[in-house]
Amino acid sequence: MGLGEVSNNIYSMHVQTSFGNTSRLQTDNCYRQAFTRMLAADSAYIAVKQDPYFVRLVPFWQLQLFARAIDKPDLYKDVSERIRVTPSRNYTTESGAIQLDFVKYCCDALEADLTTFFEAWGFLRELDIEVNDYSSTYLRITAAELQAAKSDIAAKGYAPAPAGAIYLTDQNVNVLKNRQNIVPGTASRSGQTITASGWSNVMAYKVYASGDFVYGTPDAIIAVPAAYPAAGVEVKAVQWDGTEINVNF
Repeated sequence: MGLGEVSNNIYSMHVQTSFGNTSRLQTDNCYRQAFTRMLAADSAYIAVKQDPYFVRLVPFWQLQLFARAIDKPDLYKDVSERIRVTPSRNYTTESGAIQLDFVKYCCDALEADLTTFFEAWGFLRELDIEVNDYSSTYLRITAAELQAAKSDIAAKGYAPAPAGAIYLTDQNVNVLKNRQNIVPGTASRSGQTITASGWSNVMAYKVYASGDFVYGTPDAIIAVPAAYPAAGVEVKAVQWDGTEINVNF
């Protein structure tokens, strides 16, 4: 599925952070890139082309962060064991089914309905895309396969994951874990930079231009892309439950 340089890095990230080191996803601004290049662009994670591997890693690492937040840290151990004991699929012809299996296995391991999370990151959508990573194959998901997977998840009756999980980072795990509501502060603008001061418990900041979500960042210093004059944008702070609160500047 083109994830050779993503799936292995889940484990390297675990080692890195277990020793108290700052996550590479933070130091390399991968969360900001993922929020903008995937969520704002409404692009499936697998469709990211330029320097994709650590950016693609974001939703996979977020799943581990969510598992930690709900005290089920063995997510990938449990999913790996489920895969091990399940008859193998042919990745050249069933790559879409494999992706949907992964979605369902994660929901089962965490006992949570992650449909909204996986829809946002592009795991649960119709796809027909060529993927290259050492070799080439096609990732195809039909409307019928998609509906069957969603129905299977819904039938389990799991509680939905909080909408704010889409914006999980290493720094805000406890905000979601403890369901901490946003405490608003103030904000100011200097040129293309908007600075949110005194805000707490924010999962992410979203920039809207002409009503469209165009840029996302976990950082309180928001460098609005030059394509969107900062004087005319709206900024909203995302709470753990997905509520968006205006940031006035």
